[in-house]
Amino acid sequence: MRVERLRYLFLLVVVLGWVLAFLCYRTVGKVPELSADLTVRRGSFWKPPLYFVLTVVAAFFLSQIGFGLAAGLFAFLRGLADAPIVMELSGLMNLQLPEDAMFKALVLTINSPLFLWSLVLGAERSIYHLERLRGMPVPPSERLFKEFLVVLVVSLVAGLACSLV
Repeated sequence: MRVERLRYLFLLVVVLGWVLAFLCYRTVGKVPELSADLTVRRGSFWKPPLYFVLTVVAAFFLSQIGFGLAAGLFAFLRGLADAPIVMELSGLMNLQLPEDAMFKALVLTINSPLFLWSLVLGAERSIYHLERLRGMPVPPSERLFKEFLVVLVVSLVAGLACSLV
């Protein structure tokens, strides 16, 4: 399989892992401790810009474990952690929002997609390393670093915007 096509395969695995986690949460209704560490907790001491950037960086590097196989696992764990937040925010029908509801909404709408995108980029980079180890020619990975820089900048801007809200 060509390296360029693996990106779409990783994207499919990451998104399916995240969606599967929602379905599992609906049946189990409990979040494992490892999943809770991948998203924000109540009374978190993290400042939004730091949280938004570090989750994306961690996803990029952790998804390279096992030459991209960990990307689906981390997407599943993040989905398990995001599922209760989605359920909680979807239950808010009144105009009186709790203090951390806006932060949770921004985590779901901005940080979670960036986290998943970073997982795909990291998994794709790991395949470049695998192909290079096998002695096969690979296209330059400048595009990956440019996209990762975009993810970092958007994440930092979103974190700054979140801290102002």
